[in-house]
Amino acid sequence: MHGTCGRLAVLAVALAVAPPASAASRISLGAVQNDRGSRILSQLESALCESYACVPRRQVVTDGKVDFAKMKAHKVSGFLFGSVTKKGGSSELWLALVRTSKHPSRTWTFSLTPSGALDPSALDALRADLAELLGAPAVEAAPAAAPAAGAPPRISMGAIGGPGAGPVTRELTSALCSRYECVPRSQVTKRGKVSFAAMQLHSVSGFLFGSVTKKGASSELWLALLTESPQPTRTWKLPLGKSGTLSEAALAEVTDGVDQELKRPEAAPEAAKPVPPAAEAAGAAAAAEAAAPPPPPPAPEPVAPPPPAPEPAKAEAPPPPKKAAEAPPKQYVLAVDLGAFFTSRDLAYTNLASSATILGYQATIIAGPYVGLEFFPLAFATDGLAAGLGIVADYGISIGLKSTLPPPDTSQTVASTLSMLRAGLEWRIRPFSDYEFAFTPVVAYEAQKFTTSSPPPGLPDTNLSGVEVALDLEFPVGSVVTILAGGGYVKWLQTGDLVGPSYFPSGSAYAIEADAGLDVRIWGPLSIRGLAVYSATQYSFSGSPTATGAQDRYLGGRATLRGEF
Repeated sequence: MHGTCGRLAVLAVALAVAPPASAASRISLGAVQNDRGSRILSQLESALCESYACVPRRQVVTDGKVDFAKMKAHKVSGFLFGSVTKKGGSSELWLALVRTSKHPSRTWTFSLTPSGALDPSALDALRADLAELLGAPAVEAAPAAAPAAGAPPRISMGAIGGPGAGPVTRELTSALCSRYECVPRSQVTKRGKVSFAAMQLHSVSGFLFGSVTKKGASSELWLALLTESPQPTRTWKLPLGKSGTLSEAALAEVTDGVDQELKRPEAAPEAAKPVPPAAEAAGAAAAAEAAAPPPPPPAPEPVAPPPPAPEPAKAEAPPPPKKAAEAPPKQYVLAVDLGAFFTSRDLAYTNLASSATILGYQATIIAGPYVGLEFFPLAFATDGLAAGLGIVADYGISIGLKSTLPPPDTSQTVASTLSMLRAGLEWRIRPFSDYEFAFTPVVAYEAQKFTTSSPPPGLPDTNLSGVEVALDLEFPVGSVVTILAGGGYVKWLQTGDLVGPSYFPSGSAYAIEADAGLDVRIWGPLSIRGLAVYSATQYSFSGSPTATGAQDRYLGGRATLRGEF
């Protein structure tokens, strides 16, 4: 791969000799697999969609696959997609550009920073390569073709400034650019100001910009729509939620208002016509003079007013539209865990009589294979909350466990077996649109057995079964690591043979369970998962002079290879 300086030289030459960019300089950004929190995709959008016209991927895909006929119809020159993979202790981004066939025209591999982001030099190299492959992106683009009959009007999204403006910027971009054709703001601004001549040239009907201001513990969005003059056609003042986004009702108020302003007959955009150079120069000069800052909106509270004049070229570029279903990433349909468990055991009694002959049990290490399965059938049909409803099951059984008999037969061992089974329902809920945190309530049947062949007198087996209620949590850290934690309560409905005619005629039992660990993504859908696991069953015996209770504790862990499909 060429060095960064060489790529920048190519970009400079291309900018010098390339003709003005046209509709051919359109690209579409596909999915980046394993990009948790869509961080890489946001970087690509900010780096590329300011220079190229980014077409929403839904316009060029069919059934989740690139449709080259649609790319041709929408005059899209390239489709960029990729995936994040783990390599040793670091992560890499693989990218591919397809143009007219499934065979990539170019591929790239970039190392990611420790925080899981692309280095600026990698973005410079990518831009230079795209300029060489697709033609240099021009700041002064040629007039875009007028919208076809029946096509939605065109708008341009300006900057939304202020603290914490990122979430609401993404929300508005996603909502509006799915209803209208969004034109990069670089095509309708000159020297940081809106150019209404350029808007007319590119058949852009509206320019939306705003700012976020803090009011105590809450935030407020001020938003303005420009159509034909620096005086806003409509403004909004709306509260933001704790996540920094608008409520459904507030978002509908914005989209409905834009609909009303841009779909009126008098506001319908005319077909773009070539503008004579002299007229264009005069229009640009008049627009530059007319772009003086409008008066700030009225503010009933004594807070700093939002910036009255749009300064789109000086702010960070907002990302192009994304389908709401892709944020957060789609719920996987099937997850499989294959690995092993290991644990210790300590069975002891409370207030045990000195004359009692019943035996406890201690084991330092018990180990065996483990398999887990999660299946979410509704994820085939929906991306909403119902997609997280699923079936969970797991099973583990010890191998090669030998128990040493108590004195005086300590030289003898007998085969023993520990088995654990769980099967039930779970609901994996992801409450945030820009963070892949999940909490999963679980209700399941659970069984636990510990048996010994030819047990010595006084050593009880355990045969437990009951109902578990649990909650599992997932906290992503970057794009590779996820912190896992969970806890549960089990009411044992069957408690033989410790509670029964052989030992304690009457009693009850319950268990407290907990686990914690990490999931580390290694490649594609595969990850390595390690968990520390604790389980303690508490027995209570009624009317027995031998003991008042017992505790059977297991402490260990499990390690698995996990696949999510």
